[in-house]
Amino acid sequence: ISRGIVPHRMTTASAREAEQQRRLGEGGEDVAGTNRRERARVFARMFAPGGPASGAGDRRVAGRPPARGSNVVVTVNRDDVGCARLRKAMYLLGTYYNLFVVVACSEEDGDAGTPSPSGPSGGEAAMRREIGKIRDELLGGGDGDRYGLTPDVVPRHRVVASTRPKGRVAFARQLGGTELVLDHDGEVAAELGRFGFRVLRYPVAENGGGGDGGAPAPAP
Repeated sequence: ISRGIVPHRMTTASAREAEQQRRLGEGGEDVAGTNRRERARVFARMFAPGGPASGAGDRRVAGRPPARGSNVVVTVNRDDVGCARLRKAMYLLGTYYNLFVVVACSEEDGDAGTPSPSGPSGGEAAMRREIGKIRDELLGGGDGDRYGLTPDVVPRHRVVASTRPKGRVAFARQLGGTELVLDHDGEVAAELGRFGFRVLRYPVAENGGGGDGGAPAPAP
């Protein structure tokens, strides 16, 4: 364990491609090779000149993806959780990085999933149920789904929810060794930038729910 986090090489996510290859057999698709090409397409969109990385303010690594196994935090909107292209992009990131997902919700009564010292109130209990629904929806990919996003790729406890930008900032800061944060909010990018985090800010679809623009640079 490094800084309280299991290294990627010791997780089930790191072995996911090999497991899929075993199921397909020797004559089947080259899973690792296909994923490598698809992942390269995602990286090309994320780190292209003039893209999100060009405004990250990190001159040391601008335009370069973090090393394999790095800790990466991705924010997605609640309405985009069901997007198939989003789940594909998350699968490609989750089999390469230690991926943590923060779902931006619209509740007004504090950060979701943060219980009070006196125990959960009615509102907090409702938010816990909502977090459970989010995890089920996001991580519900079946074994037959080529890019199925499952708890083997992103463990359930690594999917959290927040209702405010400051909650997402606090989450990223509490994780040890976060190499990259993907978020759509300028306040989050500016605040984390003050603390030296590398943040890629991506655009959100104007039409909201389930739109491809709400996904962090999904593969076509």
